[in-house]
Amino acid sequence: MAKGGGPSVNIAEKKVSHLLIYDDGVAFTPQTKVDTVKDNAHGLAWDGSVHKRLSDHMLLLRLRAQAIPAKIKDNPPDTGDVTVTLINPPDTITAMSVAYANDPNP
Repeated sequence: MAKGGGPSVNIAEKKVSHLLIYDDGVAFTPQTKVDTVKDNAHGLAWDGSVHKRLSDHMLLLRLRAQAIPAKIKDNPPDTGDVTVTLINPPDTITAMSVAYANDPNP
């Protein structure tokens, strides 16, 4: 029987991923925006936007990978810790461990 996996995001440049953010302590509003999405340890970053607000406590984010840094391009990481910073509510920061896919296919 297959086991369910945790969150994963694509690190291939310009490729899109979706990531679900849940926080029962914060009420997201229609004005909530993504400020930054990054993995500081590996130098990875994504352009992020709110794809859909599923509830007051749940957001579906759309991520588009920026270029993989040259220092890890030949040996990209399999996992990392992604930090998402949201605006409105002010400076909501969510960190999570994710698996990385390096899939350049559409």
